Amino acid sequence: MKFSFGSITIALFVFKFVAFLIHVLNSYIIYKITKSRKYMLLYALNPLVLIELLSNVHNDIYLILFILLALYFLIRKKNIYLTILFLALSVSVKYSSAFLVPFILMYYFRNKTVPKRIMYCLISGLSIISIVILFYLPYYEDYTVFTNMLAQGNKYSQSIPAFLMRKVGGNIFNIVKTITIPSFIGVYIVLVGIMLFKKQVTLKKLMKEYNFIMLIFIFLVLTTFQKWYVLWLLPTIIWQNKQMRNFIIYLTITAIVPSIGYFLSQGDPFMVGISYSIKMLILSTMCILGFGNINKVNLKIKSNKCST
Repeated sequence: MKFSFGSITIALFVFKFVAFLIHVLNSYIIYKITKSRKYMLLYALNPLVLIELLSNVHNDIYLILFILLALYFLIRKKNIYLTILFLALSVSVKYSSAFLVPFILMYYFRNKTVPKRIMYCLISGLSIISIVILFYLPYYEDYTVFTNMLAQGNKYSQSIPAFLMRKVGGNIFNIVKTITIPSFIGVYIVLVGIMLFKKQVTLKKLMKEYNFIMLIFIFLVLTTFQKWYVLWLLPTIIWQNKQMRNFIIYLTITAIVPSIGYFLSQGDPFMVGISYSIKMLILSTMCILGFGNINKVNLKIKSNKCST
């Protein structure tokens, strides 16, 4: 409340103004990475982004910012140190971005021999963990500071696991849960291991595998689902094939439907709900039509070896 002079209204304005600046920055970074104005506008005008990241000011906007910065310094600047820093910052915001770390590191060290690749990835991974711990140290009181990050696994809401728990029963689902999480971890480790030992890997292939993992994590593993979690897929969507890109975009647009229903039920539906629905419909149509015309983006990545 330091910059709001004790006013909730000013505090909310500050939060939303900062979110707007970050939104503009995210859109600009997307352009710098892709060299595509269309893709930049598709992110900037995505209805779910506007509702959840700007209007509702979820901190996922910072998660996206740090992932985009990590990708920018990886692809355009070949700077592993800043890439590691921004990856650590993204993990500090939400642990879900930790799944991206091995894929980024494997790409950067792709020209190394397998033993050196493993060694450099481990060293970089430990560096990221150290930075994350340093960020959390000022808030450290006891070990629960770290264990609370995993507490979401004990909550069930708006997710496929939550639906199963209600239909099947808590006791049975607890058994299923003990199978689901280890299975997911096993699949993730095997997938990372396969990519780690491949002689040649491309960023497109790595990002496709990452998006596959995240889709499983978001819809099958997370016991608490929020619609804005789908936005975690946007920073790496440009490497997907047309069908998968369209699927993810349609998914983000479909996710705004509950919000439309909510606004239609509040106050004067004509002044609030209908006007809101029209705006979202226009933006959604622009996204669908615009995205359908994007087959390629200008992702020319130099093939020279990356230094360590």
